[in-house]
Amino acid sequence: MFLAAIIITVIVLAVVYATGNSGSSDSDPFASLAGYCSGVPPISDQELATRRGQMVSSLIANGYNAYVTEPGASMTYFSNVAWSLSERPFLLVIMANSSIFFLSPMFEEARAQERVNNTGTIVLWIEDANPYDIMTSQIFGSPSSGFRVAIDPETRHFIPDGMRTSLGASNSVENGYDLIRSIRMIKSPAEINIMRCVNMATKAALHLVQNQVRLGMTEDELSSIMTSALAATGITPQFVIVLFAANAAFPHGTNQKLTLNKGDLILVDTGGSLYGYMSDCTRTFAYDVSQLTDFQKTVWNTVKDSQSAALNITIPGAYTCAQLDGAARQVVGDAGFGYNYENFTHRLGHGIGLQGHEEPYNVRGNNLILQPGMIFSIEPGIYLQGILGVRHEDVAVVTSTGYEVFGPLTQSLDNPIPPVGPYPTNL
Repeated sequence: MFLAAIIITVIVLAVVYATGNSGSSDSDPFASLAGYCSGVPPISDQELATRRGQMVSSLIANGYNAYVTEPGASMTYFSNVAWSLSERPFLLVIMANSSIFFLSPMFEEARAQERVNNTGTIVLWIEDANPYDIMTSQIFGSPSSGFRVAIDPETRHFIPDGMRTSLGASNSVENGYDLIRSIRMIKSPAEINIMRCVNMATKAALHLVQNQVRLGMTEDELSSIMTSALAATGITPQFVIVLFAANAAFPHGTNQKLTLNKGDLILVDTGGSLYGYMSDCTRTFAYDVSQLTDFQKTVWNTVKDSQSAALNITIPGAYTCAQLDGAARQVVGDAGFGYNYENFTHRLGHGIGLQGHEEPYNVRGNNLILQPGMIFSIEPGIYLQGILGVRHEDVAVVTSTGYEVFGPLTQSLDNPIPPVGPYPTNL
């Protein structure tokens, strides 16, 4: 009896030891991702100043006296100042004479000084004052007529309305869409460096996550695993959409929940951020390729060919955003899934940077010619309600001669999410 107990104890200890050793990687399957983008620097103060200089030049060239934006992507782009939106205006003002101002509630002065950190002059307004009157008198200099303000297109309506009232009918507050698009749409080398790494980190995480897939797991379980993998890289998780089988026919998800079965396709659409810059990647893959039908394989390969067709004409100066969409849609149509929006129900892609969706948009009717420095997604899909959904999405930058996809493309159903490797430090 005593000998049997000893034998049992030895066996248990051996199992625990073996489990502990093999489980050490299982307990942290994403340890290899740590610090993936640690060698990538943020946007420098010098580049922020250059951006403000670009806006000044654009104001002068287009006959504006000032540009105004509230907190959001554009304020971050020009100043790296983050601030929460509220009913109290906190505004960045770039003047055509190169002066930089922040309009801030007076009771927030200390916090404003902390955030602004000598980027510009802070002009304060007290609680019972009209902030737009303060702006007109102290920043704009009480112009009499012909004064033009370009307002950031994403600014809430009550702010330009208040500015118009204070400035009067002889001056104008206009939508600054064209100004902001022309500046933010073309990414700098520093921005490209950040965007490359955050997208590669996302793909590195996805590559490891595919090994965590198990039959019977729920979409939410896989989503949680994907979030952990993104966080392990050091980037900030932003979103994860996991859809199994017929649920993937809803491009942005559904309230219906499925568990994973044999023969299901799995769609994972995910992204994170680094210094505010976003990633976006979608992979459609199978737990067991041998269980897939010929029809599933045909749809998967059609979407792959559609993406390749768009990438093949991603050439600066030669093609437009609309033509990229058209090339992808042609492949889908030739395969019998419709040349319009029958089953490829959304545009080909969107610009991406400090916002998940920004200029330029790869969509029918957008005749904007491709330019070096544009960064956008190429994400064709086929969605058949009640049957399946397939999407392949990658982020690419237009180069001087063609394009660069950030990280490896999906290769085949047998190799849907290739390994990424460490981020290159010699770029």
